[in-house]
Amino acid sequence: MPTVGERLMAVSGSLSVVVFLLLGFVFHAWAWAWLVFLVPGLVWKWNHPGEGRPRNRR
Repeated sequence: MPTVGERLMAVSGSLSVVVFLLLGFVFHAWAWAWLVFLVPGLVWKWNHPGEGRPRNRR
């Protein structure tokens, strides 16, 4: 069974497009509405805090 974080990550891309279009068309906020596309990356980083860092190779 998928966790809540996995479910949220699965819908976050589509949800960000819907929110972007809603902000743009309804509130005419095109100039800053693109920031919602950063949310899926932040959700992924929140669920995988140690991944993506370079290893210290000596």
